Amino acid sequence: MAWAGGINHKNFSELHENLSDILDSLMGLAGFADSSVGQKAREDNQMIKDSIMIVSNEFPLKLADCTELTPFLIFKSMNRGIYGPGITWSLKSINADPQMEVYIVNNGGEECMLGLLSLNKEYPFTCIFRETLKEKINDWFVKQDVDFEEFKKFSDQFHMVSGDPSEIRSFLWNKPLDELTAFPEMEAEINRRHCLFRNSPKPVSREEAQSFTLLAKKLMKILS
Repeated sequence: MAWAGGINHKNFSELHENLSDILDSLMGLAGFADSSVGQKAREDNQMIKDSIMIVSNEFPLKLADCTELTPFLIFKSMNRGIYGPGITWSLKSINADPQMEVYIVNNGGEECMLGLLSLNKEYPFTCIFRETLKEKINDWFVKQDVDFEEFKKFSDQFHMVSGDPSEIRSFLWNKPLDELTAFPEMEAEINRRHCLFRNSPKPVSREEAQSFTLLAKKLMKILS
C-alpha cells in the first residue's frame, strides 16, 4: 500500500506543480545562460528534475533534510573519490506509508538515485545484492546465505545475507520475492527499521526513475 490517505487530486496537483517550480528555480532551469557549458548543465539538471518528478508523480515529494546514509554498506560501496559520494538532492515523501526518502547522489562524477524506506517493524541486518557486489559486501560482513526454496527465481538471481537468517526467513517466507527478479540490478539493505535501495548503479535517467518507482512499490509490499 503506497498511501495512508489525506491528499485529494487537487492537492496532489498543487504539490506536484510546487515541487516542479522549486526545482526549476534551484536548478537554474528558468533563463539559463546560453553557452556550451551552461547548456550541458541545463540538460543534466533537466534530467535530474525529470527523474525526481517521475517518482513524485507516484509518491509526492518535498525537499527535506533526510536520514544519514553513511552507516549503510550500499552507500559505502559507491565510488568514494576524494570526498566520497555526495548527496546533491534529498527529498521526502508526503503522507506515504511507509515513508520514503529519495536521494540524488554524486557517485564518481555521475548522479544516481537511492531510496530509503522507513519500516513499520524491526528487521535483522540483511542485504540483497547481485553477484558483482558480493566481494565488496564480504569485506564488511560475515556472509550467511539465506535461500528460499519457495522462491527459486529470486534465490538464483540474488544473494541474500543476514545477521539472523532464521528471523529474516520468518518475515519473508510468504512474501512475493520472485517479483524482485524484474529488477536484475537492484540492491537493498535492510537495517533495523530502514531499507536503503537502488534500482541499479546506472546514472539517473527517465527510464531509471520509472523502474525505481516500480521497485519502491514492490519493496513496500514485501516489507509491509
